[in-house]
Amino acid sequence: MAQRQQPSTSVKHQNFVKEPMGNKPVNHLPGIGQVTSARMNERNITQASQVYGKYLVESRNPVAFENWMKNDFNVDRNRARQCSNAVDSYYKEFN
Repeated sequence: MAQRQQPSTSVKHQNFVKEPMGNKPVNHLPGIGQVTSARMNERNITQASQVYGKYLVESRNPVAFENWMKNDFNVDRNRARQCSNAVDSYYKEFN
């Protein structure tokens, strides 16, 4: 029986997950670049921990979390998924 492969992750993903979040800015999250970071900052979301908190508030539901990113910050599906995967990996690593 073949094992299911994990999706490949970016260097940004690996760096985000390898250490505690601390006060990392929101743009340290995979899927969040300059434009999305600026949109989030306009709404006082400046730290990755705030985005992670939203993921937890959504009961770790990736669909709800990704919809929040798409609806509130105009993030495309791929980038929303990158962020969702990163915060989920973080949760699994540190909880």
